[in-house]
Amino acid sequence: MAMINEMDVLREELEVLQSVYCLPGECEVDNSDGCHKLMLKLRPNQVETEERVTTPEICLTFYLSSQYPTIVPQVSIVSAYLRRDQLSKLRQETSMLAQSLQGQAMLADLISFVQEYIDKTHSEFTDQSGAMLHGTFHIGSQSELWTALLQLDHMRGRNKYVKTIQNWCTELGLEGKLLFQGKLILILLQGPQSKIKDFIIRQKSVRVDVDSRGRSCKEKLMRVLCEQRSSSSSKRFTEFEVKDCETPRELQNVFTETGHEDLFHNFVETLQGFHL
Repeated sequence: MAMINEMDVLREELEVLQSVYCLPGECEVDNSDGCHKLMLKLRPNQVETEERVTTPEICLTFYLSSQYPTIVPQVSIVSAYLRRDQLSKLRQETSMLAQSLQGQAMLADLISFVQEYIDKTHSEFTDQSGAMLHGTFHIGSQSELWTALLQLDHMRGRNKYVKTIQNWCTELGLEGKLLFQGKLILILLQGPQSKIKDFIIRQKSVRVDVDSRGRSCKEKLMRVLCEQRSSSSSKRFTEFEVKDCETPRELQNVFTETGHEDLFHNFVETLQGFHL
């Protein structure tokens, strides 16, 4: 029974990570040799979307036994843009973090740790890669904003669920709106891309609601409708607000007034069952 539970933990973690790191080639899972192998390609979060293909990357691989998380994963980190001593230190610290998390789901924490290292050393990436990339590599401002639009499937325990979302946004420094209109539930988030990804991982991996039988459950059916760099025309949010919209037109007005009308037309208006 213990092995079944451990495999369930791993399966759920891999499903969440594959839904978050969903760009082509960004995340791969290989089970061909009887051992789970999770491979990710991570880049600095501040780069512009159209430049991600040419930016330096770190290849992060986890080798997971059937007894994970009781047995922590082996970690491999490869990059042409870090010195050997930097790679060695990063591998060692990541492995130490894994040991401290032994017995609990840890992959998201380990990935976030490596991602934070990449972001902190982005200036060094520029120094090391600029010549090789002939000036094509560019890092945006640390304060660069990203916008994400998420759709929740249901919210039965509304008061507790809303409070959880508000607390996460406070902890992660995210602003935006939680929008209700009929059966439609949307979250419009604004903040650093790494923090938005952290929010998405929490949303899919933490028990945030109750099912039809009153049992606590995870939001497995949440959809990421959009995740992109904020446009210059979009309004910068100053808080996280919960808003009930009486009509579809009122919902549209929220997007229009905040400079996100393109998101409404491209993603909300095309949702099945939604009509103005």
